[in-house]
Amino acid sequence: MTAFTFLEVVHHCVQPTVQDAFNYIAKIFAWSLVFGLFIQLPSLPSWSKHAASMVSGTMLVASFFPGSVLYLLSLVLVSYGVLAVTYGYRGPVIAAVVISYNIICESYLCDPVTWHQVRGAIMICSMKIISLGFDLDSPQQSNVTNDKIDTDKSGDADGGARRESNTGYNLRNRKPNKNKDEPKQEPSSDFEFEDFMPGWLKYAGYCLCPGTVILGPWVSFSHYNQIINNPRFTLSSCFRIIISIFFAFLFLTISTCWSQWVIGDDQWKWFVAYRDALSFRASHYFVSFMSEASAGIAGFG
Repeated sequence: MTAFTFLEVVHHCVQPTVQDAFNYIAKIFAWSLVFGLFIQLPSLPSWSKHAASMVSGTMLVASFFPGSVLYLLSLVLVSYGVLAVTYGYRGPVIAAVVISYNIICESYLCDPVTWHQVRGAIMICSMKIISLGFDLDSPQQSNVTNDKIDTDKSGDADGGARRESNTGYNLRNRKPNKNKDEPKQEPSSDFEFEDFMPGWLKYAGYCLCPGTVILGPWVSFSHYNQIINNPRFTLSSCFRIIISIFFAFLFLTISTCWSQWVIGDDQWKWFVAYRDALSFRASHYFVSFMSEASAGIAGFG
């Protein structure tokens, strides 16, 4: 490729590479934008936002992996059932179940070509499910409920009353509440069981969120709750998204075009080895920056 001029490389390699990549990424950006705009709408119940995340994420996965979307949906469904019945040991049990599911699918149920296409999305979903299992085992449920607690506290600022958790203990001093005149706390609609097991829509929305379901990155359950309960999209968020997209395509062209143009096959063998390593690493940087951009579009600032 070193025989080409700079303009020839741009015309014959950079332009088609960027165009093909954009056609591939456009679907992720589109569904992430739909979800990101939807959660910005005021006065929407939280369940509708979770439902929008689940539906848009499922549509996105189906458009990318039409023949293997059931592998991902089965993992989400089976894991929820396991989380619901393994109180106190969710983390270790769900980790074993998810790892076993991946091994069985890769070794026995799925052909290699199909599994190679969908395994990235399944790995991202697996990390989310396992992290949620360990969060639910946390004694104070801090990683799962912090955002909901903060929302409740801010909502009580005008009345001056302090909210309490479903266990009846004051959140600040952990002492029993003895004020009988204080209004009774209604159970939170965001959690359906006494042990703060998330409802199906919240769980599925977290696992299938369109901004993270294909390329990642992994996000915590509390971070997902934060963008649902308190969505924020600012000019600085737009700037970060643009910067991430720019660097993503820059590293893509380095991986595909510029490294081969600068270091040809006729160079010293260690230069060629460095070129191949650089090309491989730059492709990973492309995925990393693109996942950061898609998450930002979905609202993960």
